[in-house]
Amino acid sequence: ATNVKPRRRATSLSMKNSNLPPPYPVRVAVMGGGNFGIALATVCARNGIPTTMLVRTEDVAEEINKNHRHPVYMSDVTLPANIRATTSPATALSDATYIIHAVPCQYSRVFLEGIKEHVPYGTPILSASKGIETSSLGF
Repeated sequence: ATNVKPRRRATSLSMKNSNLPPPYPVRVAVMGGGNFGIALATVCARNGIPTTMLVRTEDVAEEINKNHRHPVYMSDVTLPANIRATTSPATALSDATYIIHAVPCQYSRVFLEGIKEHVPYGTPILSASKGIETSSLGF
């Protein structure tokens, strides 16, 4: 007979609370350039995290990069300087530590099929999508 204690099974997800910086540089990519994507990118950037937004059009990316404003959504809000925007999934996602998916559900399937080869294996993705996919009535 051995004196091995049975392992306790985890009952919830927990993260260590530490004031130490992570042992690697953190960079967030936000997929989606609407109101919710802008808000989530701004929260990350205001907390000192370099953030790249993957947006649909070059003119939106250019406006965000040059003037730190989105030309359509929340255009009165000055975005933090550490938010960059691009239309290139390879550029936005290749070195992301975390990815935030903020594309509405109704457009998510087609969007994700188009960029899936650019998502680095093992990169955590936070889905912040809202709504219902109208073709399948799924989330």
